[in-house]
Order: sequence, then structure tokens, then C-alpha cells
Amino acid sequence: AGQLEAALLAQRRDCAALQREAEEQRRRAEELLRGRQECLDAAEEGRALRAENGALARDLASAQEERAKLGGVVEQCIAKLERESQERPHLVDKRMVTQMLAAYLEQRDNPRQQQEITAKMADLLGFTAAEREQVGLAQRRRTLLEQQDEAAGLADLTDRFVDFLFEESE
Repeated sequence: AGQLEAALLAQRRDCAALQREAEEQRRRAEELLRGRQECLDAAEEGRALRAENGALARDLASAQEERAKLGGVVEQCIAKLERESQERPHLVDKRMVTQMLAAYLEQRDNPRQQQEITAKMADLLGFTAAEREQVGLAQRRRTLLEQQDEAAGLADLTDRFVDFLFEESE
């Protein structure tokens, strides 16, 4: 009976050791399965990121191509504006000429103001020295007495200048 008890005790120890070992193996297997699942999840996430990266790269290429096209259009527009401004430096805003002409006509009784407005219009329109002389701007300054004597001549000059402005604005 003593030997059987000793053999039974030895068998129980072996059985307990095998149970501990089986439990340890089960834990390792679970850890390996979790690790494997994490690897699979990471691989799937990597594939999704790679696909998203590809889509973003295509979008970027498309946006860069569109930007290049628009940049070319902007450059063409700027070049066209520069050409037009160099080809037609004599262009004047009609609204400005209209305002100055209206101010000039309002000053019919004030020849001095008319003369100032005429000078400003000549500057704006880029009169040459000959044109300034033609409209009476290149002459020396007159005294008040001389200006009163020439009021009738100035009215004629005014009419000629107004006619000139109308011709230029057309």
C-alpha cells in the first residue's frame, strides 16, 4: 500500500506538472493568435493606406496639372494686358474726360478756372507742344486786363477745344 501511495503521489505530481505545462502552452497559443491577428490587421491597414496614398497622389498630379494650365492662362492674360497697354498708351477713360468737360463748361463765366481745367485735360490727354500751342496753353501768362480784353477770343478757343475733345473721345 505504501508503494501504491508513493506511485499515486508521483503520478499526481506528474499530472499537475503536465496540466501547468498544458496551461502555459494554451497561453502561448493565445498570444500567438493575438499577435497573428494584430499582424493581419496591420497588413490590412497598410493596404488601405497604400490605396489612399495612391488616390491622393493621383489627385495631387491632377491638381498640379490644372495649376500649370491656369498659370499659363494667367501668364497669357498678363502678356496680353502688357501688349495692349504698350500698343495703346493714348487711351483715356471717357468718364474722366466727361467729368472734366462738364467742369469746364460749368466754368463759362470764370476763364481762369477754364484755363486750369484745360491745362489738366491737356496733361491727361498727353498733348504735344504744338497741340498745347494750338489750344492756347503754351502762351505766356496774361495780366487781368489782357484776359478781359481777350474774353471773346477765349470763347472761340473754348469752342475749338471742346470740338477737339469730342473728336478725340470718338
